Amino acid sequence: MVKLVMRKRAGQTGEVGLFVDSEIFEDDFSHIKLGAEINVEATTPRSLRQLKFAWALATKIEKGCDWVDSKEDAMDFMLIEARHFRRIYDPLRNVAILKPKPTNFGAMDGTEYTRLLKRLVHVAVTIMIPGMDDAALIAEIEAMVGPDMKSQAEGGGHSKDRPTPHRDPR
Repeated sequence: MVKLVMRKRAGQTGEVGLFVDSEIFEDDFSHIKLGAEINVEATTPRSLRQLKFAWALATKIEKGCDWVDSKEDAMDFMLIEARHFRRIYDPLRNVAILKPKPTNFGAMDGTEYTRLLKRLVHVAVTIMIPGMDDAALIAEIEAMVGPDMKSQAEGGGHSKDRPTPHRDPR
């Protein structure tokens, strides 16, 4: 299953459609054949920018690590290392399996989600790509995600609930 973030907007005259507005999801979208029927479950998460940030981080890790096969694998590994997992015990084989919790970011409150994002960035710079500067990584991912539309609509500046994991408290 492929997760894409799309925006509903007007296309050509008289047309309205769902469009990929972020380069992060363009590769997955390009694999869908033109005219193909697809099953879509449309949801609107609490903070779409935070969701884009998390998947942009997974994409960056996938490109930076040769031992990660896909961005989904990178996300699963980061979630497990960030301790966002369920432990499933199989008594028959006497084995415990760690399975990442679903990233239903819409169900998480803002504080919980921001904490998870901080842990994901920490995992990325300490385990996945050691030695990388976290501020540089965050700046690069924010450039991939694009501007915060909410703060631009309010007249510029940063929104109060800025989704980046590290924020200067000053």
